[in-house]
Amino acid sequence: MRVAAVQIEVDTASRTETLQRALSAIDAAAEMDPAPDLVVLPAFLDTCGDGPQSKLEYVYGPGTSACGFRARSWGVFVAMGLAERSLPLPRLKSVLYDRDGDHRLIQSMSRPGDALRKWYQSEGKPLGVARVLVGRIALLTDDDIVSEDAWREVVQQGAQLIVGTIGGGATTAKSLETALKKYTKQFGRPCVVADLTTGRQKIALPRTGVSRIVDADGEILAAATSGVADIITADLSLPVDDTSDGALTASGVGE
Repeated sequence: MRVAAVQIEVDTASRTETLQRALSAIDAAAEMDPAPDLVVLPAFLDTCGDGPQSKLEYVYGPGTSACGFRARSWGVFVAMGLAERSLPLPRLKSVLYDRDGDHRLIQSMSRPGDALRKWYQSEGKPLGVARVLVGRIALLTDDDIVSEDAWREVVQQGAQLIVGTIGGGATTAKSLETALKKYTKQFGRPCVVADLTTGRQKIALPRTGVSRIVDADGEILAAATSGVADIITADLSLPVDDTSDGALTASGVGE
């Protein structure tokens, strides 16, 4: 399975510009030869802790719909994330679109660290796994990607590929890389993580992108250039799906 992780430099002063960068990056990744089966974007929509809730959209809003349209146009799977409007605090969510542009999994961050609890709330719902044509995919949003409990929860449901979308997370490059190497090897599952970068903008949650693609042995296959917009690709071997049909988690769990 060929995957692409897109590292986006967000423009906190222009939501439209950030979205256009993301859509252009999907186009660029899909045009690669060979083309990826899955394009992963970070949680790039309104996730840096600035601005009123009134500017946030819901998970079925125009920004996510535009990404779904790109998935359908190119015939690729697309994962992305956003800060969704919600009271008293927004929720960080990830969405997986299939090749028809339909959402197959919507997942909220379940285990925010201390830094993110100030900005985002957790729904407290269990994590889910989507069974799609290319395999059984789990979405781990932001701080969940460095949570051993989150990995265990989705692996127990038969996840073959772990997909991470990072937004305003406080995870450092060193701690993220350490966690990815450890958990991919521990659970025998490859992962692809797309991160964002905020450059030199003075904002509430500044971030330097550290996108990674890691195989099931804990080896880093591709790493984005730190702090800049980038697209990385790699071929991943997924573990055999030995989950019986009766135990399969239905697509869309985690909505």
